[in-house]
Order: sequence, then C-alpha cells, then structure tokens
Amino acid sequence: MSWSWDHYFRFLFSDYMLNGVWTTIWLSCVAMLLGCTLGVVIAFMKMSSIWLLRRIAIAIIWLWRGTPLLVQMVIIYTVLPRVGLRFGVIESAIIALTLHEGAYFAEIVRSGILSVHRGQTDASQALGIGRAALEAALKHVQTREQFGAPLSKLQAIQWMIADSATELEAAE
Repeated sequence: MSWSWDHYFRFLFSDYMLNGVWTTIWLSCVAMLLGCTLGVVIAFMKMSSIWLLRRIAIAIIWLWRGTPLLVQMVIIYTVLPRVGLRFGVIESAIIALTLHEGAYFAEIVRSGILSVHRGQTDASQALGIGRAALEAALKHVQTREQFGAPLSKLQAIQWMIADSATELEAAE
C-alpha cells in the first residue's frame, strides 16, 4: 500500500474532521470565557479579608490545580452519574475545562493584581490623583500586561484538551 496525498487531503478536509475542529474551537472558547469569569471571582475570593471566602478559594485552587485535567473529566463524566448528576460528553468537558481554567486563571489574576508596586499608588496620591480611580486604572493597565503570556499558554493547553473531548464525543 502506497501513500496517497489525495486520500490524505480528502480525509483532512472531510466533514468528520471539520466538525471536530469546529467543536474544539467553540468548546475552547466557551470554557475559556466561563473559566475566566470564574477565575476572577475566585481570585477576589482568595484576596478577600473574609476568612471563609479565602479558605474556599484556596481549597478550590488546590483541588483543581492539583489533579490532572483528564482525571477531572473522567470523574465528572463517570463518577458523578453514580450520585445522580448525569452530563453528556460536551457538558462534562465544559464543566471540567471551566473549573480547571478558573483555578489557573484565579492565580493569574491574583498575581497580576499583586504585581502592581505599592509605590505607584503612593506617588499618585502625592500628585493629588484620587486613590480609587488611580488603582482601577493602574491595575487595569499593568495587570493586562501581566496576563498576556500566561493566558496564551493556558489557551494552548485548553485547545489540546478540548480536542480530546471532541474525540470522546465522536467515539460516543
């Protein structure tokens, strides 16, 4: 049997493959959007002065960052139905990817906010700029720069895992 580029390209651009690519893209985008939203909430919980919120955030981050994503997906898809929570492959993938993304993004947000040097807010107060307005502007501008590299790496990992979930859906 010899190699045939015609068969290769026919398979590469078949409806089956294009459907898988589309599912991977939208699954990644949905999980990234939900995960970023959840991550911001968890980050503010972890920076909260309320002891209970801080402990809950620490536990969530520890649990979801400490276990492999594939294990989380298997638990959500196979173990949760035994306790009465049944999800399909796509729903399980969205839940697992969102929680995993949220835990990592919480640490990215928290470290980005904490990376703004205290001296910058002190200098602005010396210039007469209001503290609340300045902190919002400074943290928005500077933390955006801090998020770039970690988010791009996180998105690349997200796409690889979403691709695995697409394969699971196709197998089902």
